Amino acid sequence: MHGFVLSCFAQDCRLCEQFLFNPHHICFLYAKATVLSIKRDYFHMEIWQVMYVSESLCIILSARRADMSKYIKKWKIEQEKLIRQYPIFSLFEMESSSALDEHKKGSFVYLDCPNWVNVIALTSDEELVLVEQYRHGIRDITLEIPGGLCDEGESILETGIRELAEETGYVGSRAELIGTVQPNPAYQNNLCHTIVVYDVEKKYQQDLDEHEEIQVHLHRLDYVDQLVREGKIQNSMVISALYFFHNIQKNKSN
Repeated sequence: MHGFVLSCFAQDCRLCEQFLFNPHHICFLYAKATVLSIKRDYFHMEIWQVMYVSESLCIILSARRADMSKYIKKWKIEQEKLIRQYPIFSLFEMESSSALDEHKKGSFVYLDCPNWVNVIALTSDEELVLVEQYRHGIRDITLEIPGGLCDEGESILETGIRELAEETGYVGSRAELIGTVQPNPAYQNNLCHTIVVYDVEKKYQQDLDEHEEIQVHLHRLDYVDQLVREGKIQNSMVISALYFFHNIQKNKSN
């Protein structure tokens, strides 16, 4: 039975270390449990010890889990190097160490990407402008909203208005920023902004890049929502843009 208690003691110490709780406190809990167990039932002292400490740890660790956010800190970047540069992003590798444990170090890669702007283009009849195009990443045709990379020195609104005109030929009366997300913070450092352009009209011909092939569609918002539910629109940044738009529509109606 003593081996069982020692095994539980070692496991409890590991739990304390994981949740940044002083392992020395475990010794105190086991000592107190011993006194209580002798008073209750000397012949089952080991069981009383484990039960008391386990119950105490459940209370302590539950509170600790709820408060873990204050213990999460930024890792320290020891060194960083460019692995390869591509037309639209650069691949970097960095050596980083944990601020909580100096012995915890690792090698990580990330993509240095320009920010992106997605455009909710709304006609006066409350139809959305959608673009259909082939995406080489997934090797399939997608249905999205207009959007593109921010050029250096360009504002968010300028990028969105330019991309809308180039991809669709549509221009609007006014534009506003309604939301920002991180496309994939695990290995990308860029942001994706969503703007709304109101009262858009077809004024120009498309001005596409060399390898772009885009077909423009107009759909009512409720039908676009149906396309999302049916899985015909799956681009995560497009879906987040639609969420932002629905949110401002809801706030305006309230």
